[in-house]
Amino acid sequence: MKTIQKQKFYVFDNQGASFDRYTIIFKDGMILASSENPFSPLGFGQHCGEIKEPLTVYLSEARKNIEWLGIEITDFTQLPKDVLTFITDNL
Repeated sequence: MKTIQKQKFYVFDNQGASFDRYTIIFKDGMILASSENPFSPLGFGQHCGEIKEPLTVYLSEARKNIEWLGIEITDFTQLPKDVLTFITDNL
């Protein structure tokens, strides 16, 4: 597994409000969504598009409106191991 570098991505957790619980936003604009088990046949892990607007605008809105993507995770030890692997596989 690659080393996680916080400055390369941001993670939001809607705490189970939807099946794609985690939203991962990379600094290059790529967006991923993931369940707690992204590699399971019953899980979810998918590329969801690219941000076309400035990243700062998107992140600012996500942080202000936690109903949208959830709370921002800054301590990556809180994430399930498979979610961390899913993220690092896409670095």
